[in-house]
Amino acid sequence: MQGWGQTETGALTLRVFTRRSLARVRHDRPATRQLGWPVPLRTSLKVVDPDTMTELPPGRPGLILARTRARCLGYVAEPERWRRKTDGPWIVTGDLGARDRLGRVTLLDREVDTVPGASCMAIEDLIDDRLPGVTECVVLGVPGSPPVPLLVTGTGRLDEAAWARAVADLPPMSRPVLLTEEQIPRTATGKVRRGELRARFTGSPAGYGSGRWT
Repeated sequence: MQGWGQTETGALTLRVFTRRSLARVRHDRPATRQLGWPVPLRTSLKVVDPDTMTELPPGRPGLILARTRARCLGYVAEPERWRRKTDGPWIVTGDLGARDRLGRVTLLDREVDTVPGASCMAIEDLIDDRLPGVTECVVLGVPGSPPVPLLVTGTGRLDEAAWARAVADLPPMSRPVLLTEEQIPRTATGKVRRGELRARFTGSPAGYGSGRWT
């Protein structure tokens, strides 16, 4: 079983996997981003245009909003941040995704980390799948330049030929940067601080996304 949610909301979706259903998943669309259906009887989800907040039809990617009885009451001492995160009874997850005609949700990216015409999450998943020696991959969107892949490997080295094969059908990227696990800054909950990495390796923390809903 796979669940997806946020600290502010608890579980929002559930999906049950079997060996047969996993075998049917296409290699270029990792199962972990196919989130399944909203939790029955307690959660509603919709996908909206990030600029107009208008609900989008099935298949159109946009910003995921959630309505759930498990929503937290707010952020301590951060009322303005909470105001930006909510739209009436809905909370803005800050994630980009799409719903199909059956209501199932596919996760595409964090809005703050988005790259035009690509999905950083999809690229990271594919690199992880194709290069077993890579223990972590972080792809940074850099305005005006190709995305920058940051890699952690078990050996501290990267097979250049294997890398070229793994990314041959992916969007063009900058030369990969090798890091150790200790060089990746994280939040208290283990999330990668991409803004810090972007500032360190590109000179600016700004990406393509607005970061308005983080």
